[in-house]
Amino acid sequence: MKNQKSEKSLISPFFVFFLIQGNMIGVGILNFQRSLIDHAGYNAWISVIVGGVTIHIILWMIYRMFSSDQEILDLTLINKLCFGKALGLLFNLANVLYFYLAGFIVFRVFIEVIQIWMFPVMNIYPICIIFIVIIYYTLAGGLRTLAGISFWGSILPYMIVFPLFFFVLKYLHPINLLPLFNHTFKEIALSTKSMVFQFLGVECLFMVYPFVKTPDKSAKWGHAAVFFVTFIYLIITLITFMYYTEGQLKHIIWPTLTMLKIIEIPIIQRLEYIVVALWFLKVLVSVSISLWVAGRVLRTTLHTKLRWSLLMFLAGFLILFIFFNDRGSVRRLSELYGNIGFYYIYLYIPLLFLITLFKKKRKSAV
Repeated sequence: MKNQKSEKSLISPFFVFFLIQGNMIGVGILNFQRSLIDHAGYNAWISVIVGGVTIHIILWMIYRMFSSDQEILDLTLINKLCFGKALGLLFNLANVLYFYLAGFIVFRVFIEVIQIWMFPVMNIYPICIIFIVIIYYTLAGGLRTLAGISFWGSILPYMIVFPLFFFVLKYLHPINLLPLFNHTFKEIALSTKSMVFQFLGVECLFMVYPFVKTPDKSAKWGHAAVFFVTFIYLIITLITFMYYTEGQLKHIIWPTLTMLKIIEIPIIQRLEYIVVALWFLKVLVSVSISLWVAGRVLRTTLHTKLRWSLLMFLAGFLILFIFFNDRGSVRRLSELYGNIGFYYIYLYIPLLFLITLFKKKRKSAV
């Protein structure tokens, strides 16, 4: 498919890896283990693998939609092609809300992490404003700047944070994983559904695709990103299960950070401060990509200026922060987004895929 974007706005296919995994791995990796075991217990590691495989299939559908019709340039045109002009407009606006909600939830949960682990008695609003200003300057540079930040926002945290888990290995008890395969298919499926929340983010490809040089060649990088994310979640899941008993894990809100607290390094008393500070880069990437996608959908649909859309989005963050100012309200909002995301991934995207496939065959028959 011929790309109509100017050369200056395009990114290398290689950066698709960092954009997708940067959007998929955010603040959720710090506490996903607790909800994961609700249905399948310590067999829930199987759900991580199953979830990863299904996301590979969804990603394949997205790439297939773009390659099947040269008129399809992004998500807004897919909705228009599948549902018509009027209904397609409604679906596009719904997508703006969906991606905006994704960005806000990651933003709000990370603010909660900062409040609990770093500044429990400090007024959190100044931190919110600083965070929002950094997000704006990240987005003001466009997708190329965002791709560069996603690169460094992945390399630095992974190089420094993940090696810390080697200090935890001597405290692991592999026997915690036994017995294997003692849960039903239904329980594994329910556990997989709860895990899908962590895999949300791959759908950003719908709007990133038109900005990729030779986008057909980016498929391998997209699938590599999904494989990498699945691998990271699987390793963190297994380490967590072997470190905590199932009874302990049910009462720990932030298992990943709590696990790293046992590490003692000379001159560094609170290692979790460094972990949270470094993970800010990952969260910045995740929030920025979601807002960029929401802004692009809104711009393509209503022809608004991207800069003004972003200012409106970020101002909305401050307003929403007032209403979602406690853990209970944030948890309920996250559960709502998780349920919407489940149907977005496993109903909406396959529906788009089937409709575009049907229209392609009908066009070929004519």
